[in-house]
Amino acid sequence: MPRIRALPKPAALAELALALYDAEFAAARKANPEALATVLSPVAATRTLAETYGGGTSRVASPVARVYYAENGRRNPLDIEASATPSSVRRAIVRRRDYPLLADGSGASADGNATLGRWETVAASVAAALGTRYSVAAAKDAYARATGGAETYAGRGTKAAAPSSR
Repeated sequence: MPRIRALPKPAALAELALALYDAEFAAARKANPEALATVLSPVAATRTLAETYGGGTSRVASPVARVYYAENGRRNPLDIEASATPSSVRRAIVRRRDYPLLADGSGASADGNATLGRWETVAASVAAALGTRYSVAAAKDAYARATGGAETYAGRGTKAAAPSSR
């Protein structure tokens, strides 16, 4: 049985995940420099850190995913100015959430586990574009206001968050 090591503190684990993201991002950009967006999935980094610390992927999945989804948003900001009006921001959020793939087909990770339409990524994209903090709750609220309360279902996962789309 593999030895289980203590996990580093959350900030140190986030730094390790960010280092893995940086290396993976550089390799992806080098492989496809023409892509409009580079979106990475946390699966490989989760597996790497789980092998390093033992005990399975569940120990590191959440902190690694948090870093990866936030970085996907930061490195692919919304196409709006920092001085954009609230209605422009809402429209940009709806576009990103409902149509995460870009004109060249980029906007999703190679394994399909991450897209630019994920709420965490949308919020980080807004924050990067505006130069301020922007929460997932604020992104969801802006989406609801822009769509008149319509629910969204984007991705391959559960429809639990969008019961009217069942």
